[in-house]
Amino acid sequence: MTTPVTAVLTEIEAGVRYVPDLVSRTGLAPNLVRAVTDRLVRAGRVKPLVVSSACAPTGCRDCAASGCPLSSVA
Repeated sequence: MTTPVTAVLTEIEAGVRYVPDLVSRTGLAPNLVRAVTDRLVRAGRVKPLVVSSACAPTGCRDCAASGCPLSSVA
């Protein structure tokens, strides 16, 4: 059985970049995936996705900012 850290890191190494996609690919709870990705960032294993300062105040995916990788993700 893989640990949550191993499962998330394996998916990131396979090219998965967003928490909702990591959740669906690993079967882990969203809060656990966020905690694992935060840990991996702090450990220097992965780099965080830089979000534009033009993002909607209600959070990601609520706008169609030009070039935003999240605006086309359902």
